[in-house]
Amino acid sequence: MPTRSLALIALALLAGGCGTVRSSWIRPDYPATDRTETVRLQVITSPAPADVPEACELMSLVARRYTNQKRDFIAKVNRCDQTPPTTCDEGIDGLLLLEPTAEVQETKIALKVEAKLLRCKDREPIWTATGAGRWPKSDDKVKELAATYGSELGAVVIPWVPATFHLLRAMLDTLPMPALMGEEAVMEKIELGE
Repeated sequence: MPTRSLALIALALLAGGCGTVRSSWIRPDYPATDRTETVRLQVITSPAPADVPEACELMSLVARRYTNQKRDFIAKVNRCDQTPPTTCDEGIDGLLLLEPTAEVQETKIALKVEAKLLRCKDREPIWTATGAGRWPKSDDKVKELAATYGSELGAVVIPWVPATFHLLRAMLDTLPMPALMGEEAVMEKIELGE
């Protein structure tokens, strides 16, 4: 193989290794087993990153809203728990679990999240992803979004919005796309209003 081709391959591998999403996996039988069966979700973040409960609430809320807006899931519940739940709420098909760790620096937040989507009926994984990065506490691209979440959850979440939004957006974009079956499910999705 020519030297130039090897150099381009090496550069591509290095660039890919620096991405926000470090790994992502969807079970191979997803279209046959879960595409129409695992639609209604609850989003749980555990534990609170850097022991900041408001940041934990922010992550669950951002993940619920983003999943509803960008995928055809019906994410009904979001919360922050000390430990991940062992059972699902009634009427829920899957658990979207977020396990964050964070290091708060002077002007930045380093955030890592391990995420998984589990079936409620047998706790089998449907999707997993790991992502990490470091973002400034203030980002003009999400300034309005930070203000919105700050008014909802308190000013303490404002510096957490850039890291949370950029990381979760990249990770949740790797989720599979479910299929809503029947008019009732479509109406349920519309009623969420997100």
